[in-house]
Amino acid sequence: MLWWELLLLVGLGATFFAAVVNEADGFAALPFCLGLAYCQWKLDLWGWVLANYRLFLVYVIFYFIAGAVWSLFKWYRFVKAELERCKGIKNKSDKYDWAFQLTLNNWPPCPDQNKSKIVRWIVAWPVNLVWAILEDFFVWVGRKIYSFIGDIYRKIANKLFAEVLNGEN
Repeated sequence: MLWWELLLLVGLGATFFAAVVNEADGFAALPFCLGLAYCQWKLDLWGWVLANYRLFLVYVIFYFIAGAVWSLFKWYRFVKAELERCKGIKNKSDKYDWAFQLTLNNWPPCPDQNKSKIVRWIVAWPVNLVWAILEDFFVWVGRKIYSFIGDIYRKIANKLFAEVLNGEN
């Protein structure tokens, strides 16, 4: 494999990954199709599928079963996040505005209104799985860094404002 081919595949993979993570489904199809075309050009992908159609069918069935299981987990996380958002808005709303908020936000979430999310979770479950792990890790690291730096910021502010807060000058 040449360096430009490796660069092309990494670029297509990164573009596909970013499109899936950012829920740009239409755009995600472009790098996916280009990657398939490249594989067909270099590896005769369809020839392999035809020669090994039973094995390919088993792969496809297990891939979509894994995607369906993953989508249940993602649906649970999505509904839980919506519930937290709902509780936050409910605490800030009066009873008349609350009825409007329920309708406006389509609560509780309905699978029929989230088909594209669910299909994405099923079809692109490896990308979603990797991102869920990375996102949780990066959020945890970000919070730790912010907590550490936030303490330094508070100390700087408190030190500079000490004389004003203590009644001096």
